[in-house]
Amino acid sequence: MTTSTTVPPPSLADLLGQALPRVLADCRPHTGTPLVIERVSGGNVAHVFSVRGPAGRVIIKILREHFARIPSLRADPALIGDECRLLELYHAAAPDVFPRVVAFHHDTHTMVLTDVFPDGHTYHEHLIERSATAGEMTRLGRTLRRVHQATHDARPPERQNPDPHFPAYQPDFALRSLRHPALDAACAEMASRPDHQLVLGDLAPKNISITDARIGLCDLGNTHHGWPLYDLGYFAGHLLIHHLARPYELPALVTALLMGYQGKRALPWPDAVLTATVAGGVVLYRLGGGVVPYLHGQPAALADRYRERTLTLLDHGTLTLQDLVRAAQPGTVPV
Repeated sequence: MTTSTTVPPPSLADLLGQALPRVLADCRPHTGTPLVIERVSGGNVAHVFSVRGPAGRVIIKILREHFARIPSLRADPALIGDECRLLELYHAAAPDVFPRVVAFHHDTHTMVLTDVFPDGHTYHEHLIERSATAGEMTRLGRTLRRVHQATHDARPPERQNPDPHFPAYQPDFALRSLRHPALDAACAEMASRPDHQLVLGDLAPKNISITDARIGLCDLGNTHHGWPLYDLGYFAGHLLIHHLARPYELPALVTALLMGYQGKRALPWPDAVLTATVAGGVVLYRLGGGVVPYLHGQPAALADRYRERTLTLLDHGTLTLQDLVRAAQPGTVPV
């Protein structure tokens, strides 16, 4: 008889060792005396902690040689230096949306950031408990548009230690990893588009905060120079899979997201198709049960059915976001 034991994740003290007092000293101007240190759930790659005190809260993000949640996968700690430079760029462009880098410790691959999640929860956590609202989608679409406009002419900082073995240097990894001809063609088309600019790259609900007061965005580990509507399609794919048990809400939500980003102008047909293809690829990637886990909170039968219907749409070629919305409805079969 064998017994399995679950190894607890390392604490902040385990990760920082003798550097802990130095890092906590960076927190004090923003928190006062640190009273509560908690691990933050969400991302797979970095170790993330919140530090709270009587004056407020900050976030500590640490990168190590392996994924925080998937220790079998290797990571490159030097990437956090690239993300630090990107955060400085994005915070300067939209200071009400992105966290400010309070401190960066190159030797421990550690960042201290201001908190842009005022209620202490990611949008992913909210979507597990409830539906999105049309108002939230309109605001998110407008915010994304504003971020794209503010960074239109910015160039990403040159990576310090480029290593092609890490998916971070393959910005379309989520799509190419599925090895579907339609998704490979979409990646090639995005790469060939002339309208490249900074793209967030991982606009997933876990990296978003939406409250009445503000919208916050974080995690720029996959930010790259590419086709901007990738971000819109990437989030739309997540929006779809979080509402499979409430598909009747999707038409209004997707419309609100698009109108928030684009206004009353419809996307040009080639852009609409390519955006929907990205969304379809995200659906397959998130519902595929691959090595990177994703908690969507939907019944397994609905998730499996939707994945198959999305695959059918991609197999048949051209699709739109409206096709993906219809595929989520009960009793419909995409052709």
